[in-house]
Amino acid sequence: MFYYIYLRPLWIICLCMFVVVLVYSALGCFFLRASKAWRIINLCFSVISVLAILYVTILNRESGESEIIFIPLCSLFDKSVDVEKYRVTLMNIFLFFPLGLSMTFALPNRCKHPIFLVMTFSFLLSLVIEISQYIFRLGRCEVDDIIMNTIGAFIGAIAFMLSSIIVKNKERK
Repeated sequence: MFYYIYLRPLWIICLCMFVVVLVYSALGCFFLRASKAWRIINLCFSVISVLAILYVTILNRESGESEIIFIPLCSLFDKSVDVEKYRVTLMNIFLFFPLGLSMTFALPNRCKHPIFLVMTFSFLLSLVIEISQYIFRLGRCEVDDIIMNTIGAFIGAIAFMLSSIIVKNKERK
C-alpha cells in the first residue's frame, strides 16, 4: 500500500493529508462525548501506525547499504533538481503523519503538552529507526529523515489543535 501511495502525484498526497486532517478533526468533535472510546480507537491507530512504520523502515528491507549523512536538509538543497528527492521527503513526512494524528488524540486530557509529547516520541522513534538502519545495514541514516518524520508527526498533531478550536467555538455558542 505504501508503494501505491508513493506513486501518486505529490499534489494528490498533500491534498489527501489536508482532507484527512479536516475529517479527523470533525470526527474528534463528534466523538468528544464518548472520549474514552475515541481515546481507545486512537490508541489502536497509534499502535498500528508504529507497527506500519517499523515494517516499512526496518522489517521490509534487505541488508546492504550503510551510510550516515549528518548534514540537515542536504537532500533538499542539493544542486541537482530531482523530483524524486522531494517525493522521498514528502513520503518521510507522510509516514509519520498518521502517528501524529492518532497519538495526540490518544493521550489523556490531563496531558498539558500533547503535541510536544507526540513530537518527542516521533523524534525518538525516528532516531531509533535511523540508528537501526545504520547498524543493520538497512539503508542510509539521515538527519533529514528524522527532521521530516518529526514534521510529519507535527502536521498530524495539528488536527488536535484544529478540533480543540472547533470544540471551543461550539461551547461558546
